[in-house]
Amino acid sequence: MRLDWKENWPESRENFKKWWNHSGFVISHWGTGLPMEKSLYGLPEVPEAKDPVQRHTDPGWVLPAEEYRLSCNWQGADFLPIGFPDYGTVTLATYLGVEPLFEEEYINYKGPGLSSENDWALKLDKGNKYYKEMFDMTLKMRDRSAGRYAIGYPAFMPGLDVLAELRGTQDLLMDLVLEPDWVKAKLAEINEAYFECYEDYYQALKGEDGSSVTGYFMLWGDGRTSMAQCDFCSMISPEMFEEFEGPVLTEHCDRMDNTMYHLDGPDALNKLDYLLSIPSLDAIQWTPGPKLPQGGDASWYDMYKKIKAAGKSVQAPWVKPEEVLPLINEVGPEGMYIMVDFKTRDEVETVLKQVEQFR
Repeated sequence: MRLDWKENWPESRENFKKWWNHSGFVISHWGTGLPMEKSLYGLPEVPEAKDPVQRHTDPGWVLPAEEYRLSCNWQGADFLPIGFPDYGTVTLATYLGVEPLFEEEYINYKGPGLSSENDWALKLDKGNKYYKEMFDMTLKMRDRSAGRYAIGYPAFMPGLDVLAELRGTQDLLMDLVLEPDWVKAKLAEINEAYFECYEDYYQALKGEDGSSVTGYFMLWGDGRTSMAQCDFCSMISPEMFEEFEGPVLTEHCDRMDNTMYHLDGPDALNKLDYLLSIPSLDAIQWTPGPKLPQGGDASWYDMYKKIKAAGKSVQAPWVKPEEVLPLINEVGPEGMYIMVDFKTRDEVETVLKQVEQFR
């Protein structure tokens, strides 16, 4: 895979390979490059979108705007230059019947009221308006990038989060008790739709080496690389998580080459033991949430050690520059993807000098 806007790409590529293999580490941040004041390549600034619909759906605005944004990013450390054709968070749901509601920064969703009484087979419809628009946007962004930057897959992870958008969260919580077989059947259908959708994007976006990039959480990996998550899990017990999400999550991991799970917030922590028992899950991303110390705090050291002891890698977010060295010294560098809250190039260069001894 070419990333011409990243001079140290060969080095970073090796760092990512070693991280997935639990033998090395990655130093990056939450983003796709350190923002600079202007384009590093002399590209013209793009005027603001006229409305949220244009901002999210018009290739004539999205493509030059994403390219300009990336051109203003410095690609040091292991930052990845990734263009986002889609900023949705449950994109697969829109391919299965959910209506997106476009906001300025985000996309909300309005479900169609799926239920065991109002049921239909959940299959990927490639004639779906949103699937066609987004796939077309992705192909155009790929062609425009011409190897200068990567194109990140939309956030079309499967599972209970997708079913909650189709059904409604409160109703789905009741279904887990009253209609468990129906829920499991729908989750299996969503998984098959996911694999078909993923393969379409993978064949369109894979590098010449077969590698791929997941935009959210800034991941590159050899072969089919994916994200998994279940924010819905914060509302259910570990036993329900294992019963309903467990089988489809395991199949997801089994059929991918690299998969990282996004563990979101303190109410999800009681699912960690089950996640660590899935052999084909490669890494855990921990998001503490706004009310807890962030990823570099010493209170998380034991959890990182536990994850690594289970043979998984870790992605730790919002680590302060001064926390990087204590974190590595305590938990070890192997299998650590450290997302540092960098503000300046000087901070990046200082941290890289500190960790060079562990390469």
